[in-house]
Amino acid sequence: ADSAGDMGGSTSSSAVALPEEAKQRLTSIELAELQAAFAVMAPGGSLDAQSMAAALPVGLPWERLHSLLVTEVAKEGAAAVPQPGALSYAGLVLGLARTIRARQPARDKMRFCRFLYAEGEDGPLGAAGLSALLRGALHASRSGEAAASTASEGFEASCAEAAALPADDWAGWAADQLPALHLAFEDYILGTLRGLGGPDGSAGSASAAREPILSHVLRDDQLEQSLLSRADAWLLGVAAGPATEQRGWRCLYSSSAHGLSLSRFAHHAVGYGGPTLLLARCAPLTEHGEREGVVLGAMVDSPWKASDKYFGGSDCALVQLAPHFHVYRPVGHSRNLAFFNLPADRAATFRARGQAQLPEVVGFGGQPAMGGFRLSLEDDLNVLSWRESDTCYARHPSQKLAEAPRTVLALELWGCGGLAAEEAQRELQRRRGLDAAKAGSLSLETRRKMAVDDHATKFVLEAGGAHSFIGDQMKESEDREARGVNMGERSFVGKEDRRAAV
Repeated sequence: ADSAGDMGGSTSSSAVALPEEAKQRLTSIELAELQAAFAVMAPGGSLDAQSMAAALPVGLPWERLHSLLVTEVAKEGAAAVPQPGALSYAGLVLGLARTIRARQPARDKMRFCRFLYAEGEDGPLGAAGLSALLRGALHASRSGEAAASTASEGFEASCAEAAALPADDWAGWAADQLPALHLAFEDYILGTLRGLGGPDGSAGSASAAREPILSHVLRDDQLEQSLLSRADAWLLGVAAGPATEQRGWRCLYSSSAHGLSLSRFAHHAVGYGGPTLLLARCAPLTEHGEREGVVLGAMVDSPWKASDKYFGGSDCALVQLAPHFHVYRPVGHSRNLAFFNLPADRAATFRARGQAQLPEVVGFGGQPAMGGFRLSLEDDLNVLSWRESDTCYARHPSQKLAEAPRTVLALELWGCGGLAAEEAQRELQRRRGLDAAKAGSLSLETRRKMAVDDHATKFVLEAGGAHSFIGDQMKESEDREARGVNMGERSFVGKEDRRAAV
């Protein structure tokens, strides 16, 4: 299969050399399975659109794919297109190499997805076309598994803004908002064709845009209260990028189950050793003309850290699920990605240092000293504040949300890091339990007084250069490592403030 292929896919002495482009982008095993699949679809050696669609499972526009493959290889002549509108085996694998396995920018990959459902080459997809495309991608990401009729409802509304975009603008929108979208089609198309010619008829590996498996803390009869539907989870998974393994998302915290408070949130968030998804549903601001509430949140790529520093990496993003879907990605001008303040019982430490206590808030973007966060959950998580722009996250190209405070109706935190992240959290909780048991012989008031007096004394001695408490520094380093704190990240308390405190 590496060096030659039969025009019709059956045994024949008239074998022809496969195009070098196909051999470079498809493995020998893939070529052999595709040749066997071609023999099933086109025993006569010439594959037309109807024969291809009839041999493959329903759910994808196979005839449109066939048309695209013919267009891609038509200039190669009879070796690829033996008759008008038909493909040879060499034409099939060359077309797949130039589409499914093309080395192209993300925007061009999205144009391939759009072609499968677009009526025209340059005009908007329209609501029906976009809905069909997203439903097809969801179907493909499930490897053709039949979905419940309600699983993909809401695509038309959530992505309505993209339906009216011309072809080039839509490709840019898809590449930014749903970067793994093309993988749903590519993995499923190639896997289905290979499965048709495989020894056991099974498809290839699972899609890199596969749908997350959700594990909720709510009972089955309460799931309608959840902020995250299967369809929204899939959209967010595609927005997050390719999955290297099966996605398992577990609800770590739900205000419906645990109550709405910062302390309860911290208990369930801190220690989880992987990326998370935070979602908040807010009441509509009727005075600003809103008819329905918004669902806003953030994808956080690093473990939650109770600290006076911002944390997070380049895969952090703000997200909006309602009334429309949108992802606000970092623009690179600022690293103020995510912030989670120190617990209230550390306020005495700040007073000992002569510093102001930071606001008790979960925040993203912005700068507290210069107008606030881009998105923040305040007042014990009961109020959500939103700003239209900052130097960290991108603006929405057209939509503007009111910047007035919003009442939080429900809040959820989803762990997206799999079993390893859950095990890291369980281990940290176990260690905290042991520490609490050791300290149990002292009263809470005594422990707090000792901590404040001890810290204040050491702070004065260190500031005056009289002594350096290396043992404490090592213990603090170990504690920070356990909490996942990056010592190199910037603090709200700048150098000038530290010198002033001294």
